[in-house]
Parts: sequence; C-alpha cells; structure tokens
Amino acid sequence: GYYDEPFFQDGIVAQAIDAVFANGVAYFSAAGNDGSLAYDNLAPDFSSVSSTAPNSGEQLLNFDASGATTATSLSVTIPALVPGEFAAIVVAWDQPYVTGAANSGGATSQIDLCVTGVSGNDDVEGYIANPVSSGAVTCSGPNALGVDPYQILIIGNPANATGNTTAETFSIVVGLAGGTAAPGRIKVVVEDDGAGSTINAFATNSATLQGHPGAAGAVAVGAAFYVNTPACGTKPAVIEDYSARGGDPILFDASGSRLATPALRQKPDLVGPDGVNDTFLGYQPPSDQFVTSPAGCANNASYPNFFGTSAATPHVASIAALMRQANPALTPTQIYQALRASALPMATPSPSVDEGYGFVQADAALAAMPQVVPAAPILTLASSSISVGSSTTIAWSSVNATGCTASGSWSGALAASGSQSVTPAAAGTDTYTLKCANATGASAATTADLTVAAAAVTVATVVTAAAPSGHSGGGGLDMLALAGLASIGIGRFFRMRRRVLI
Repeated sequence: GYYDEPFFQDGIVAQAIDAVFANGVAYFSAAGNDGSLAYDNLAPDFSSVSSTAPNSGEQLLNFDASGATTATSLSVTIPALVPGEFAAIVVAWDQPYVTGAANSGGATSQIDLCVTGVSGNDDVEGYIANPVSSGAVTCSGPNALGVDPYQILIIGNPANATGNTTAETFSIVVGLAGGTAAPGRIKVVVEDDGAGSTINAFATNSATLQGHPGAAGAVAVGAAFYVNTPACGTKPAVIEDYSARGGDPILFDASGSRLATPALRQKPDLVGPDGVNDTFLGYQPPSDQFVTSPAGCANNASYPNFFGTSAATPHVASIAALMRQANPALTPTQIYQALRASALPMATPSPSVDEGYGFVQADAALAAMPQVVPAAPILTLASSSISVGSSTTIAWSSVNATGCTASGSWSGALAASGSQSVTPAAAGTDTYTLKCANATGASAATTADLTVAAAAVTVATVVTAAAPSGHSGGGGLDMLALAGLASIGIGRFFRMRRRVLI
C-alpha cells in the first residue's frame, strides 16, 4: 500500500485495477495491517484558535466529536520499534485528489499535522524522507492549495540504529491554516503495520483500508492466523487484530467530481490464512502460539512464519488461479462471486467491515463456480510411432474431473489422472480417446493417435562351404556358418535355401 493513496476516491492504482478487471483479469490485494487504528470526524469543529507556536493563528481540531469538551490533541502510544521499523501518522480529508484527476481542483483546505511530546528516541520525518523541525514539537506545515488532500509524518527507528527504541506516548494536533474553509470530514490513521500502537482517547476504531484494495475491481483480503481456522480446530476462523477494517465511503468519482450519493463498497471481501511456513520471509514466533494437532497444522520450526494480509492474499489468489485453470471461460466476476458465496462466515451479520464474506474455502469455491464445460484432459504418448509387438506409455491428466472413460483403441473407466502401457497387436493407426466428466456431468474429450508399423522380418543368413576333396556333397554339408542376422527379401531367402540343398 501507499500512505498517500486516497481513502475517499479511486486513485491511479485503483483505476489501473479497474481497467485490467474490465479486460478479464482477477485482481487480489492485501487489505492492510493497521486494524482499526483510526479516528474519524464527520463534522469537524475547528473553532479553537491557537495563540502559541507551532500552530499560532491556526484553528485546532476538537477531537471530542460530541462537543462536550474541547480536546485539541489526540493521545497515541507506539511500542518499542526495532531498527528499520516505523509508523506513519496519516491525515486525510474529503476533498478530491488531483493525482489521477488532473482537473479536480484538489485541496481547498490547508491542514497542518503536528506531533507533540515525542520524548523517546524515535526519529520524526516528513513525507517523503524530508526531516521536519526537530525538538519536542514537530509539524508537517500547511499543505498548498490545489494539491492532494493529505498530510503524513513518519515516526520510526532508523535501520542503522544499534538497538530498539523505547515505547512512547505523544499527541497529535491538527490545525486548519490560512483562513481556509474547514473540510466536511477528516480522518487520522496510525499506520503501524501491526506493531501494536493504540489511540488512547477518542478513537473511533474505524476504517484503515486505504487506496487500491478498495477498488471495485479488486478483492481485498484480510488475514486469520492459520491455527485459528476451521482446519486447525477453530470455527469460525478468528480475524487477526491487525487485519485492516473497511467501511469508508467513496465520495468522488475518478475525475474528482463529488458523487451525489456516496458509494459504499464491501471491503474487505475475504479472509485468507497467514502465519504459515515459507523458506525465507518472516520470523519464528514462540512455539506456544501453535497447535500440534491435527498433524497438518503443526509448525515447522526450521522455517520462518509469514504473517500479515500480504501473506494471506496469495493463498486466495491461488484458489482463483485453480478455478481459472479448471474453467478458463470464467470471468473475474464469476470467480469473485464463487469465492464470496462459498466463504465461511466469521461474523453475524455477514458480510462485515472486518471479515468481509468470511474465511475462504478452496474446495467449496471450486464446487460453487459455474461448471460450463471442464477443460479437455491432457493425453500424452511417450512415443508417437512404434512397431507391432513394441510398447509405449500413454499418460493423462484432467482438472476438475471426477473420472474418465477410455474408448477407441482402449476402453474402460479410468481415474482422473494416471498412466498405462499399451502394446498394439496390428499395424495401422491406433486412436486413443479419453472423456473426463466433472461432478455436474459436464464432460470434455481429447484423442491421441499412435502410428503402428509392421514388425521387421528377422532371418538367419546361411553360408555354404565347398566339400573337402574326396567327400560327396550329396545330401550333406561340410559346414553351416551362422554369419549374422539380416532382414532380407523372401525371394532371396529361397534362392539361398535352394543353393544350400543342391
């Protein structure tokens, strides 16, 4: 994901996804790993004017949306960060992007994002890699008019640090500058990629799913730790607490024009498993996080475990690939519908803004997909031409078939895949036909031809020798020598035979 993608509009990546979707491409995207670490205000109040630096003259956002109190700061705690780990503080508001919508006009409000009381040893950086003011107070500075409506600060531990930072609590302050009009809604998200941060007051625990996973043509995938899924004894599956929550409306079309009615999309769509072993990516969590039975759920401590919605998404995408292999005529819409309809609900009601339609079920998805005609089986001969009396191997495989039937030069019921040795008894062309059917009775067939040549004639060459002097040659031979084997004409053979008997 990208920190500067829009929450309320389809940005350039989302537009690209919708374009390939329209051309028959199924697209799967990680929902994100920021859980519900968000604050949303649908009627922001900027009535408090600051008289002190760094927000002097700015109108400060009251984070108490009820209006009962005036709270111009939002308390956030981030945990200790390892070298190279960071969190982004992202502020977005309901004005159109110009990136991907050049004529939209862009931001009409000037927003200043500040963090105060950063007492630990984290670095604070502007976006992108542009250090901002140092010290106890750090601000982005007001944005220009007519630009994309976001502000971002990065709080992190440099990759070249010698150790972890310490956990710290700081405050977020949002100011409205330049005498500009206030936006109609504003959003603050702590994007810590599952590090474990908290918003300590006024949290709305709302959507963090940002940008292209929310595209209409994409399937946004959340994550459930594989040990907390039905195959490992937990039903329904349990969502990871960092799996991104959806629910933000689309307020602008792709050109940046405000929609008459906001579009509400079901995001995330599905949940897939994370935390499985791979060979190089991830880390090894404590052993008490795993189960030992059934055997297929046991962890292999020799390999790392890959967590996050980025780990869950390829599992779901691979099921779609199998569906497309089983039925190449499937459209992305048909694939999405089958995956959603066959998912195991994780919440009531379902779908939800946390778990979507539920935990993906590969077998049920394959059964739920439209069965028009299965793909033709693959039939392969080890040799395409042999002679009578010789043998070759015929092998076959099929996708989404329950069984096959052989006809032509072979016959009988066969498994959906296998191999068999064939030995033709006569010269000519042997045709092997295989028809495979799926569970609905739909079938497809294919054939393979084997050219069978006549067997070669093999004879012994007989060699005569003159009888020694004084011996009669009638009725006997002094020497028969087997000189070799040759394939010769029958007429020649009889001539030799007559010559021997004379």
